[in-house]
Amino acid sequence: MANFCGSCGQKLTSAQYCQNCGAAQNPETESANDSKTISQMTVGEIGQTIKTNVQAMQVEAADEDNATINVGGNNVRIGTIIKIIGVALCFFFFLPLFTVSCAGETISFSGFNSTFGRTIAIGGGFWGGSERLSGNFLSVLILLVPAALFSIFQFKKNISFVQGKLFKTSLALSVCGLIVLIIFALVVSNRVSGESGGTLRVSFTFWYYFSVVLYIISSAISYWCFKTTNKTTSQDSDPTQGSENT
Repeated sequence: MANFCGSCGQKLTSAQYCQNCGAAQNPETESANDSKTISQMTVGEIGQTIKTNVQAMQVEAADEDNATINVGGNNVRIGTIIKIIGVALCFFFFLPLFTVSCAGETISFSGFNSTFGRTIAIGGGFWGGSERLSGNFLSVLILLVPAALFSIFQFKKNISFVQGKLFKTSLALSVCGLIVLIIFALVVSNRVSGESGGTLRVSFTFWYYFSVVLYIISSAISYWCFKTTNKTTSQDSDPTQGSENT
């Protein structure tokens, strides 16, 4: 053991550190002790920490009320995302979803017009008139499905049948909404083409395609959460799972 500090020259009273400058006096022993500590943490404490964090992530995913997804480094509740999608889709019901054009004139139709009909002007000037186009009340599903999607998350504690099946229900509603939009497009195209003999052209708007994209996003999120919660629930209910881990 050195009697004087190799850094400041102060006489030592400790074998490990200088009481004057704090310099370590036995680097080999210190490094060996540090390596031993790191090795112990890697095998024991760090391993347990990783296991605890994974379990916490699984519990978070399994908790339907608190399930989150990382968006730009921030944890956002899944329910909040799907509620925003539901509100947006309800709003799009009142925006133009498709247009009908002929001879340079274009008429737009929203989901509301498709449901309750619309009056359009025919001709112009003094001899002009108007015509009432009937709607199809089934088009109201374009509004009802996203309204239901919003409601199951907003009022989940008051709706008994979605308890424990929240993401399964939202997945079913999202897929149904997507199917409704596809059928809506086919019915509109066939009706306009059949009644006009092919003289009218139907074009679907940005809001229609954006609605399709939102339903796809909602379906993907709901499916991911549904699979994650099912997997976690299966692991928790399997008595051999815990014994194998231990």
